[in-house]
Amino acid sequence: MKYTGIVSTYFPNRKYGFISADDGTSRFFHVSNYSGSGTHQPKLGEKVEFELADPAKLGKDKQAVLVTPIQLFTTATSGVKS
Repeated sequence: MKYTGIVSTYFPNRKYGFISADDGTSRFFHVSNYSGSGTHQPKLGEKVEFELADPAKLGKDKQAVLVTPIQLFTTATSGVKS
């Protein structure tokens, strides 16, 4: 099953971040599960699609895998007027 959300946190030095899913949950992801084109790194506010998988560590929530960017968040798409 595919889910959507927005990259809410990303730590480039640690190579992981969190996605604020549209269902209200927060999902961990590792950059190795991010499939941006070329050298594209996850960006804050980026809309993504992902699937859920069992966590690498027991006792943790399911994590986001197969994370694919949909669009980059901009003020033009956010409805915010400058």
